[in-house]
Amino acid sequence: MATAFPFLLLVGALLLGVLIILVGVALLVGGRRRGPDGGAGSAMLTFGITALVIGCVIAVPPAIWLVIGTP
Repeated sequence: MATAFPFLLLVGALLLGVLIILVGVALLVGGRRRGPDGGAGSAMLTFGITALVIGCVIAVPPAIWLVIGTP
């Protein structure tokens, strides 16, 4: 089990990043439906873009390490 821990940690980080990306997409879709009127729609668009960026920052390094190999 000691050797599986780094792999599970990478997979967990990857899944967390993907979940945050999905939340960002949902916020973007909801924000587009409400329209960029300066109210709730604009806030949803802003938080959606922020969630996409944070999700990518979290998900990309584990994805690269899982494909190439852990350094």
